Amino acid sequence: MSITLTAAANAAAQQLMVIDSGGALSTQQITDALGMANRLLASWAQEQNLALSTLLSEQNNAGAVMIDQQKSTTAPLVLAYTLAGGVYVAPVYTAGTYTPGTVPQFPDATTPLTLPAGYERATVLGLAIEMAPAFGVAARPELINDYREARAAASPMPGRIPVPGASAASDAPAPPGA
Repeated sequence: MSITLTAAANAAAQQLMVIDSGGALSTQQITDALGMANRLLASWAQEQNLALSTLLSEQNNAGAVMIDQQKSTTAPLVLAYTLAGGVYVAPVYTAGTYTPGTVPQFPDATTPLTLPAGYERATVLGLAIEMAPAFGVAARPELINDYREARAAASPMPGRIPVPGASAASDAPAPPGA
């Protein structure tokens, strides 16, 4: 799915109930939202890099037996964070090695960023939480809960990776120490 920063920011403002459906933020509010959205995406990339580097470290510390046991989670880790649009290179994880990717960013307010399923909703809800103080409103507990659920669904981390061939509700076992 693709979304522009303008569309994400307007949807986030609607989540905060500071604009009506069909309403639009000012140019300055969109500019402010651009910085907030890119910081949000950068924090997600940092979380992802930390999770994958931690998994690699645990595997290296546990030795070859642990690496053999984790092979079933290798493929989903390589594919789980693919963002397109020419501004993001996904990290590459294979048993025993890890190469971090680049940070996804909205280049401006009107160029769409292509996101995998679930990321659009997580971006809008996360941006709403980030924008709330600028509008002098508090993020509702339901909004925060919806964001947590959307973020977890959009970005599986070790221990939340779907097991291939299993139902969508199944999770891979968490690596030791997770």
